Amino acid sequence: INASNEVAVDAFLSKKIKFTQISELIEIALNEASSSNIESIQDILEVDTTSLDSKVSVSELNDQLDKAVADENYELAAKIRDKISKKS
Repeated sequence: INASNEVAVDAFLSKKIKFTQISELIEIALNEASSSNIESIQDILEVDTTSLDSKVSVSELNDQLDKAVADENYELAAKIRDKISKKS
């Protein structure tokens, strides 16, 4: 769900959606989310990364990758790179 929030906020900041659409997109992600058995921080990272909407474009994933690298979140950056390579 955190990933969907990040994507929605990024879309708003990029002026691709209206502010009021942020909550709408998160609600859609919540409705589509499957429950997971979380037992470790690794499980949380996997769920967060895989919850990125499959409709997210490669350019949007590149933006997310840039942010992860800037935040020095290299584990998330690696997962986003994998997602980009699967889409390419």
